[in-house]
Amino acid sequence: MTVKSLDKYSRYFHQSIPNFRQNKYIQILVLRETKSYAIFTTEGDALDTEQLQAGYLGENAKTTVDRVVMFKRKQIAPERRTGKALLRQFGLVGDSEESKQPKPCYLMEGMCGECPDCVLYGFAAVQGEGSQKSRLLTDSAFTLRGYLQLQKQIKLNAIQDKTQGGVAGSAFAEQDTLIPQVFLPCVETLVDVTTDELVYVLGNILQTTRYGAQANREGYIRNHILGISFGNVEKLSNLDLTQRLYDKLAPQGQIADSLNLSDFINSQGTEGAILDVFAKVLADIPGHSVAMSGAELKELLNQVYSIYNQLDSCQDFFTRLDAAARTYSGGRS
Repeated sequence: MTVKSLDKYSRYFHQSIPNFRQNKYIQILVLRETKSYAIFTTEGDALDTEQLQAGYLGENAKTTVDRVVMFKRKQIAPERRTGKALLRQFGLVGDSEESKQPKPCYLMEGMCGECPDCVLYGFAAVQGEGSQKSRLLTDSAFTLRGYLQLQKQIKLNAIQDKTQGGVAGSAFAEQDTLIPQVFLPCVETLVDVTTDELVYVLGNILQTTRYGAQANREGYIRNHILGISFGNVEKLSNLDLTQRLYDKLAPQGQIADSLNLSDFINSQGTEGAILDVFAKVLADIPGHSVAMSGAELKELLNQVYSIYNQLDSCQDFFTRLDAAARTYSGGRS
């Protein structure tokens, strides 16, 4: 199945995976929305934060805010696992250490160097078999609102199944947690990819729902894809988007205590604060770019859904994607 909506943008794609960089950039504008409590921390029990300019220009740029940070690896690792799970489901990556054809592929213990995930997202040297630079560029994402508006200390309880002569449980710790309904604007950038690889990344973003620590119990995030830019230069950055959005949504210098999706886009998804910022950045930064949003983007996403909603079409798509990746890698086994 082909994605007709991308035909007019064919000049920004490669027919096959290239060996050399040509700077064909595709940037995906994503608004991540927490739908449950979430924990983004690397050390200790405190949420990761960074003190940054509140806005991009004017009075907002003269004040600072402690923003919660979602580091890049906490975004991409879950999305890679989503893609790898489907590759295993369709028999394109081995599912055990005893697998010979196809070989197993593990993010932590050893990459195969041949599958679509390795070829697109990259991998470090594995047992002398070389490495692959990632063609998907990412950066840390930042919340619009400040830490004190977004965090909550949640007590952790010890559960005791024997209650005679004692208490049923007791609080033994507190965890610094991000509350629901928090938005993190971000962008994922692809460099020199095929149309199938773009569809693969879109599928991974749309189907991944669990991020951060304790993701089996919380950390549900809904990813809203709101725009795509095609061009020959990288224009969008996460912090730039966040600070410009702050200027747009906080004209009085203080953003609201609560936000919802309608603060960023209208009900049709064709305009709104985030798309105004998206268009402004593309116009301000030098270099060629064209944008896809609104109804055109919705049509593209519907075509992506049609691939993933049917197992047969999904199997065919992943088989074609895998064949291209193994042709590029030389099919090492």
